[in-house]
Amino acid sequence: VVFRAGNRVVCNLDSLSDQEIASFMLALSKFEVRCKRYLKTVCKTLLSTSRWVTIDETALCDVLYANSKLRVNDSKWLENCCKRFEVKAPQSSRDSVLALHSLAKVGVRHEAALNSLANFVGEHAHSLNCSELASSSFALGRVGIRNENAMAQFAASSLERMSGFNTRSIVHMLDGFALAGVFDHAFFNEALQELVRRNEPDSVSRSNQLSRVMFCLALEFPDFVQRASRPVQVLLEQNQKPFQGNEGSEHLELLREALEELSLNVAMGASKGPYVFNARVFYTGSFGRRRLGLDLICDAQICPLTRVPLGATRLKRRHARAMGWDTVVLRRRDWVKLNSSNRVVALRQALVAHVSRRSGVLEELREGSH
Repeated sequence: VVFRAGNRVVCNLDSLSDQEIASFMLALSKFEVRCKRYLKTVCKTLLSTSRWVTIDETALCDVLYANSKLRVNDSKWLENCCKRFEVKAPQSSRDSVLALHSLAKVGVRHEAALNSLANFVGEHAHSLNCSELASSSFALGRVGIRNENAMAQFAASSLERMSGFNTRSIVHMLDGFALAGVFDHAFFNEALQELVRRNEPDSVSRSNQLSRVMFCLALEFPDFVQRASRPVQVLLEQNQKPFQGNEGSEHLELLREALEELSLNVAMGASKGPYVFNARVFYTGSFGRRRLGLDLICDAQICPLTRVPLGATRLKRRHARAMGWDTVVLRRRDWVKLNSSNRVVALRQALVAHVSRRSGVLEELREGSH
């Protein structure tokens, strides 16, 4: 029934209004109908010159939200949305929050567009509900955008109604701030005190987020931890464990084989603090011996437009640097697709390029290695 109705709608898109197309897309997302033909046709219709110039802002943001739920990463569609938001954010806090959330959900890290949206949302933070504040904060952290002005406005607005947040939203906001690298003493103190008062069991995902937040505080803001109340310090102690991940084993075996070809001083699955790296190698330079963490990252941690790492990977790199490690990341899908000899070449080039910038030399890298 859904597909029969969808076929009729798609055949008559030109005769539909922006709001009607948005309603169609929201229905598809509700029923999780991920038909590429439907999605491609809708995006193409909306991007036509005559339609795009006059498109209704609310309808545009609704379509963007529906696409994000369906995990649509149409580059042309996302690029045009970002260019539009870079010039001017939607003039409704509801629409700007939705656009910010939707772009972050599909991993778009277009700094100009996201900062434009964040600035508008921040200016209207007092009118946002608790869910919108949490969503906006986490969206910026998710893609690693450090907008201190907007985050400060989110924090100030949340302090006035902390008891109105559910536990999930509080943890989302804390995680967003940690990922973005923004610390607001009053907000963190009140949010953590609220979590202590509630004393609710943690889900796995919430526990991982709290571990990330707590380690961020311990490493980057130790004065806050030392001065925190005893209950908050107990919460910190309870959330000191490695961040859980679902890493496959096939690509790790390929990585091990490539590193063996390079005859490097390597350890697979090495950890530092709460972080686990796919591999660890050493290099030496005028500054002495240094560790380098190597990761093959999935597409979910890379912006589909700019190809740069997103929030969690950027945080890991920031923390690794603070702990005396360097990091190198490669896009897993591209690297695995190469044949064995080209995988070795690509890996060697990435490692040597990084080490050369630090005037160092990889340990046990034999002359003439592939």
